[in-house]
Amino acid sequence: TVQLWSALEAELGVAGLAAAHVVFLGDYCDRGPHTREVLDFLIELERSRAPGSTTFLAGNHDFAFGCFLGCLDVVPVGFDLDGTKDSRYTSGYWQPAVEGGMHYQGRRWGGDERTDIYDARATFSSYGVPYAVASEAREALIRAVPEAHKQFLRRLLWVYDAPVGFAPGRLVCVHAGLFTKGSLEEQLAALHSRRLDAPALQVGGYGRLEAFSGRQEVEQMHPELEGTALLVSGHHGFTCQHADRL
Repeated sequence: TVQLWSALEAELGVAGLAAAHVVFLGDYCDRGPHTREVLDFLIELERSRAPGSTTFLAGNHDFAFGCFLGCLDVVPVGFDLDGTKDSRYTSGYWQPAVEGGMHYQGRRWGGDERTDIYDARATFSSYGVPYAVASEAREALIRAVPEAHKQFLRRLLWVYDAPVGFAPGRLVCVHAGLFTKGSLEEQLAALHSRRLDAPALQVGGYGRLEAFSGRQEVEQMHPELEGTALLVSGHHGFTCQHADRL
């Protein structure tokens, strides 16, 4: 993260970068052994820059980590978090009972003794907590994660959508993308309001939000944005630009 920021500073210059609005696309957690240090860096970076000039979006790793910690503060009244797990899944997720339930992405983040899909072990270690599939290990991690990190995870935006001074005049940023066969208006409304239960964000059930975790179904430009916006995402592990889709 520090190297990427330094490269951006070298490209834009100190004054140019200070004047820029910077949008981070998510996945600050689990991408190596230093999750704690990365979050410290980003929190301090935001504090040191002009108010409102730094935007942080949630990635699927950040969303899942927050779910595991119990930092998901956008749960609609009556929404069954444990119901987000498809009953056909019998392994590959963290199984201990949690008071109030846990979104399936949090359980996937925790993994099990054989499967560590999100690399939770490295993040546990970054906070000085041994990884284990046990309630005691989760409680120890919750205690070890600083309140500033929990607040950071809670306030991550799900979309950035704003007019810009370059063509085509609008910038939309979302971690993985927008479901190309779904309504643009419904998806953006749900992302802006962080509606966990919005059908527009789900394809095939509540256990996965396409805007965070989608693959081929969100890689392309949403047809309703063609010619009117630049749509930018991270998530996919490759760099590609096709017209106004990055």
